[in-house]
Amino acid sequence: MTNFYTLPHYIEDPFTKTVQETYNNYHQRLNFMPINNHEAIIVLGDSYKVI
Repeated sequence: MTNFYTLPHYIEDPFTKTVQETYNNYHQRLNFMPINNHEAIIVLGDSYKVI
């Protein structure tokens, strides 16, 4: 489990507008980790790294 929500397809067509809308609508309530289609999140214990 992590303390963030993955927000995939960040700045990737055709999702640019919908991802930005999601971020704008919920970022004050949710801790987002936006990643694009060329990134992944590696979680090991209590730490994580975007690669």
